[in-house]
Amino acid sequence: MRAAGRRLQEELGFAVSLREAGAFVYRAEDPVSDMTEYEHDTVLVGLTSRTICVRPDPGEIADWRWVSVADLQHDLLRSTDEYAPWLPEALLIAVAALRTAP
Repeated sequence: MRAAGRRLQEELGFAVSLREAGAFVYRAEDPVSDMTEYEHDTVLVGLTSRTICVRPDPGEIADWRWVSVADLQHDLLRSTDEYAPWLPEALLIAVAALRTAP
């Protein structure tokens, strides 16, 4: 968990307490590079009651934006190619965990 917190700070420029929400395995083939990702991913979630100042590292993050969960879920249904192939599964796990957050 500490490593994930460090990476969050390094890549997005902020810190928040994280907790494990779940995990999954996915496989995605890239027809352009002819490479395959086959990974076990752990989904972490964090909550904050304060305003977060995001300072992404341009070497790690090409683009970002704040969106509501509902808007992201809707966009994933119509624009799946614009997102990482693991995002739909990770989002399901994160949303389920946040529904049960204390």
